[in-house]
Amino acid sequence: MDHGASKRQGAAHSPRWAAIKAASGQLDEYRTKVQPYRTKVQPHWIQAGDHTWALVLEGTIVGLVYWTGPGPGEEGGPGGDPVVTDAGWFCLSVNDPQNHDAFDGPTLTGDMSHEELAVAMDDAREIAARKLLGETGGR
Repeated sequence: MDHGASKRQGAAHSPRWAAIKAASGQLDEYRTKVQPYRTKVQPHWIQAGDHTWALVLEGTIVGLVYWTGPGPGEEGGPGGDPVVTDAGWFCLSVNDPQNHDAFDGPTLTGDMSHEELAVAMDDAREIAARKLLGETGGR
């Protein structure tokens, strides 16, 4: 005679067991509703240079954003006609690295405080993320 089996069957019908089972069902329902949101990977930035940042999504760099001051540049890539570029923000997607897309963002100046510079760079990264994630479809 297995007395352990009858104790387990009795426990399965106890009010405490019913409460545990009900709580477990609620937990399972909670997990199905909440888990998809917890597992979404949020994009984040890593610094790649003085004024250059890489946008990372699911462990992969999906784009770059950078600030460049005015200076000589090349039109049409290496070997192109020389031009003078204006200062500004640019971003590029890894899906189209030849296309450096200029966008309006806060102007960086040499007299900015560290805090002002940090806020300006955060603003520029936010604009670039919207552009890059829109182009990559989130990936």
